[in-house]
Amino acid sequence: MPDDLSQRIERLVARGVNVVDPRQTYVAPEVIPERIRPGATLHPGTRLQGPRTYLCPGAQVGVEGPATVVDAIFGPNAAIDSGFVHGAVLLGGARLGANAHVRPGTLLEEEASTAHASPRFFFPGSVAQQKSTSAVSEEQTVIRRARPPTTSGERNAFVIVLSGRSVGKMFKLPQADVTIGRSLDAEIRLEDEGISRLHMRLSRVEDGGVRLTDLDSTNGGYVNGVRVHRHDLDDGDRIQVGSVTILKFSYQDSLEEQFQQQLYESATRDPLTQAYNKRFFDEQLLKDFSHAQRHKLSLSLLMLDVDHFKKINDEHGHPAGDHVLQRLAACIMGSLRTEDAFCRVGGEEFTVIARDSGLLHATQLGERLRRLTEATKFVYDGVTLQVTVSVGALSYVPERHDTSEAMVAEVDQLLYAAKHAGRNRVATPAGVIDPPGVG
Repeated sequence: MPDDLSQRIERLVARGVNVVDPRQTYVAPEVIPERIRPGATLHPGTRLQGPRTYLCPGAQVGVEGPATVVDAIFGPNAAIDSGFVHGAVLLGGARLGANAHVRPGTLLEEEASTAHASPRFFFPGSVAQQKSTSAVSEEQTVIRRARPPTTSGERNAFVIVLSGRSVGKMFKLPQADVTIGRSLDAEIRLEDEGISRLHMRLSRVEDGGVRLTDLDSTNGGYVNGVRVHRHDLDDGDRIQVGSVTILKFSYQDSLEEQFQQQLYESATRDPLTQAYNKRFFDEQLLKDFSHAQRHKLSLSLLMLDVDHFKKINDEHGHPAGDHVLQRLAACIMGSLRTEDAFCRVGGEEFTVIARDSGLLHATQLGERLRRLTEATKFVYDGVTLQVTVSVGALSYVPERHDTSEAMVAEVDQLLYAAKHAGRNRVATPAGVIDPPGVG
């Protein structure tokens, strides 16, 4: 690799950019991550390949020169400036540059989504169409909605949440029987006060189809608006279970499954940090709170805020602030349990929902995240940034928390107490914990 390119890559790495070696052929997910995060750059000649590769919203490839992308999925606002795209899926809002060449098998989804600059080359067989109308600029490409092509003969059965909590979430049905309900014993667990503990069962029949059986639930089950006790499901059937939850039964191939999963990710993830978003936080905390309240289980909530974040933006620019948030989120997400939910709920404010955790664990977790942030090196444009966080931490106490909102209000006050005590501290109902060497 030439020295000037090596030096350039070193500078990009120092700025937090995920740089891919142009000499290599990468086959995801063995070599490069499944997710190419915002700011990632694929250098000239790089070949990015693999259906599990996902370019996060805001990621750009082919900026410095042509790149080749095969069978990947472009998230909203992900872009390829120049190069070739083969068999990829571009979700709504994904952008194609003026020198992007789209080859057969490429699927551009979402009706009326537009490219910022019109791709000059659409090879025969690519699913894209120029729309000639006075309402659309010649520099725009209108994408027609198309159904994902079947990539194999195998189509699996799913139920997808259309309304209620967890909208967009999909559940793959195994060959064995599956129960739907709000109990921990249900294979598909849904939070809805109108759903019985074990509400209905989905089972396979001899011809490979799926049969719905109501388990004498309180409110019954409905298929396409008709109450049923037993019903053989057809592709596209809508199942109402409980008061607000509607499911869609569907057969999907692997590409459709990936597409649906990415839609759910786009709806529940913050595009900058890939933490869960505020909507997800509100729904998940309510679910976990209701569960803890009903079963008398422990539940902890932490709230973190980046100290002097406005100063970082003012002195180094908003891209530096974005870099801090991205790196902080990546570090924290990598240190949490699988069952913990890390969410971005404000500009520089994050939360952690820790299930089955009491105050001692919440306190230890808060201090660990504070130390992790303090020890992490944040470098942007060659400048080292000093970053710390203040943390509020508490656990569910029935006498104080009759709603999930009550927990949020109290942890917000604890966060304020940590700030007021000097920042870079953890505050709990037992008091403020000073960092080592202070106090």
